Amino acid sequence: MSELKIDEEQFFKNISNYKYFDDEGCLDLELFCFNLSTCFKLDSLSETVPSEEIFDLLLDIFKENPDSRKEENKHWVHKQKFLDWSPDMSFIYPRNYKRRIHVAGMIMVFETWIFNIGYILLRIQEEEKQSMYYYWAKKEWTLTHIFIVGFHHCMMKMFQNTDKTIAKKEGYSPLEALATAKKDNIDYDKSCEKIKRRNTALQEAIDSINSAINEEYYLEAITLQECIISNCLFNYASHMSNKSIPTTLYKLLKIFIKKEIPYLEAKDDLFKNIDIWRKNRNTSLHGYITSRSKNLLKNKEKFKQFSRDTALDGAKLAIEVTEWYEKESANYFDFSPKFNNTSRH
Repeated sequence: MSELKIDEEQFFKNISNYKYFDDEGCLDLELFCFNLSTCFKLDSLSETVPSEEIFDLLLDIFKENPDSRKEENKHWVHKQKFLDWSPDMSFIYPRNYKRRIHVAGMIMVFETWIFNIGYILLRIQEEEKQSMYYYWAKKEWTLTHIFIVGFHHCMMKMFQNTDKTIAKKEGYSPLEALATAKKDNIDYDKSCEKIKRRNTALQEAIDSINSAINEEYYLEAITLQECIISNCLFNYASHMSNKSIPTTLYKLLKIFIKKEIPYLEAKDDLFKNIDIWRKNRNTSLHGYITSRSKNLLKNKEKFKQFSRDTALDGAKLAIEVTEWYEKESANYFDFSPKFNNTSRH
């Protein structure tokens, strides 16, 4: 069989806009493996890693994964016959069917699969420190880098979308629960319950803030707002760093404004706006005594209006921070490389 000719310019466009999963949430394994093998060739990485070897590595990992069961493999990796298969399709689909895997199955093994494609099939020397499982796909390997990093971002997006859907229904983020269980060394179910209780408390606090503002208890609302904002920032920082995290809002904000803690979802001005509000919060709380000690109606009215404005701003920021925290929880889970013993024979 003669070699398939590749239009490199068109291939570049295709993988730059590649849709990894179809509308049913399934990845076409033959096409994925063919494209990745082609990336290797065009980047001059390898002439000897056929797409079938990439696919076989995935099956080997499934077999060695203690969490996978044979019946689940059949459900996740399944065949779909072509009604119009022809021999000219054999470069990608050598048989009259394609094999697909659902994202539910891919979640279990994708890190290990991608990691081992580089370090086992391509025989790239392992480095002592790797921050991500796909870091073997270096930027200078243009096509390979685009395809692998694109796959990573696609998986992250699907995780986040699924996580948000479950969080709305169940009251907790599964990815945050996984990260919390791992970090705190507790059972996953206990972690879920812990997060549910916290989220319930946050919602109750937001409801109390609205009630306090309606009843003109502005200082009470401001105090609750600080608790919510500080709680979200502290929890996030604690997950993202092994260092000791301060508990005061002032010191927490310094960490975020200086970007000592990485974050993905927030706009930079969110934390700056919170810092402005924090200063107004101090004026409101500490000015309470001053406004009354002068015993002037004018001062009282100015103070009341200032506190009301601060409480209204704080209510918006408290909701914005909780929404940011919910989005960031999908980034909690550690997708660091997995060094396993899978080997090719």
